[in-house]
Amino acid sequence: MAFAQNLEKCFHILTQGQTYTEEELCIKLEDALLLCNKFSLVNREIVILHNPDKKEAEFQLKRNWNTDCPAGTVKRCLLGDMLYVIYSPGQKKCRIFLMKNHLKRGTEFINRFYTEVARLDLLSSRSVFTLEGQENSCDFLSKAEVRSIADYGIFHKVKGYYDMQIFSADLSTPLQEFGVEPRRVFVFRGTMDQHRVSAPNWIEDYEGYGSLRSFGRAIEDMRIGQPVTQNWKDELIDHLRGMDEMEIPKDFCEMEIDFLQGAYEKESSFDFLQSIGSIVLINVDEE
Repeated sequence: MAFAQNLEKCFHILTQGQTYTEEELCIKLEDALLLCNKFSLVNREIVILHNPDKKEAEFQLKRNWNTDCPAGTVKRCLLGDMLYVIYSPGQKKCRIFLMKNHLKRGTEFINRFYTEVARLDLLSSRSVFTLEGQENSCDFLSKAEVRSIADYGIFHKVKGYYDMQIFSADLSTPLQEFGVEPRRVFVFRGTMDQHRVSAPNWIEDYEGYGSLRSFGRAIEDMRIGQPVTQNWKDELIDHLRGMDEMEIPKDFCEMEIDFLQGAYEKESSFDFLQSIGSIVLINVDEE
């Protein structure tokens, strides 16, 4: 299958020979995904919808990682950089997952990364939250069965270009369990590129990915993210309309999804979309 190889190739081409900031690498990743439209066998375009007016999520901390802000403290932060929506009209499946991207600090420990304590508390605890200025509670994270519903994409430099590792949030904990620093080194304690199933409904899933190629392969194989039902997908489309000038792919709008036990059936609120930088729609079917 071509998508995984082309995603890796396009990102390497776009980042080789230079040094980039975290923000620049996020843009390069989006550019690499769009560039795949020209080289891969994906049946329809990869579409990225951008959210111009992002709102912060408000939630209560569940961990006592920060001694200055114990469990129960109310915090605010953006939910993530990208919401991936991967779908296959041929297989009648659709899965979604959230990603927050960071640039790796240091290279000696491959399973460590640096991030905000409060944000990881939100993602790893799969907390219920509200958005600033709104009253509807969002249980988007709390209802998920798979560990890959919320992930960290960690950029790192290799041989003159950049690659990316992916760690599920709920298997990441602080290197220093307690402290006052709002940002800290976290350790991913899961397994890389190891196929697993999530009980109780035995949904195929992965905990982490060692490279962009293995990440792309998981997308191709539809083994990452939380499955959704037809009703959930149709409601998502209604909320995506008007978010950006980009048109939602016709194949995504018209596809039928077979019911899967454990899939998202309906959402109490789709307000969570307003706390994400962009939505990436990827049709994994090949011609």
